[in-house]
Amino acid sequence: MKDMILGKSITIPFGKGAKTVEVFDLESEIFTYSKQKGSGECSYSLTVFCPKCSDTHEYNSKGHVWKSKWIIEDKDYSFQVVYSEDEDGETFAKCSKCDFDLRDEYIYGSVDEKPTPVGDLHQVSITGVSYADGCFVMPLDSFKKAIMEGYKRKATLFATVGSMSYKIHWQAYSNPDNIVSKDGKVFLRKNVWKQA
Repeated sequence: MKDMILGKSITIPFGKGAKTVEVFDLESEIFTYSKQKGSGECSYSLTVFCPKCSDTHEYNSKGHVWKSKWIIEDKDYSFQVVYSEDEDGETFAKCSKCDFDLRDEYIYGSVDEKPTPVGDLHQVSITGVSYADGCFVMPLDSFKKAIMEGYKRKATLFATVGSMSYKIHWQAYSNPDNIVSKDGKVFLRKNVWKQA
């Protein structure tokens, strides 16, 4: 009987893949997908993430409750999940950063969570605002400048009309239904503004 050669032995470096004896670079894994939500783009998880380490919720100081963020970005998720075995021999997922057992439900605002109010942490002023036709009217350039500065930080926008100051929260000005643009001006309905 003739000896049969079973194959060549190879070493596969960490982070590489192999097919037969060919070693290749692995494609990076995709953990989220993006979808348009209002005027922003929201990321949604495709796999398990740690709810405790992830920044997917925010504290609403008005209602004194934790709620899901309107826009969640890739960087808000923590995908550092590993598998472990409990004393009964059952395999389970847990966070490698904080050891949170993913079989348990995480309650936002629990004792170890410090609420950081979303309120008026960031403020941006808009110049050249006037009142007409039940709306606050501002030059398109002024509005664009304020949005560019305020949108990423979810800032509250402030405007002075006459002797009164008004503010509009991020949720209102990021909603395209509240914005009308024509003739180089932006119109925001007065009912979405609050007196400052």
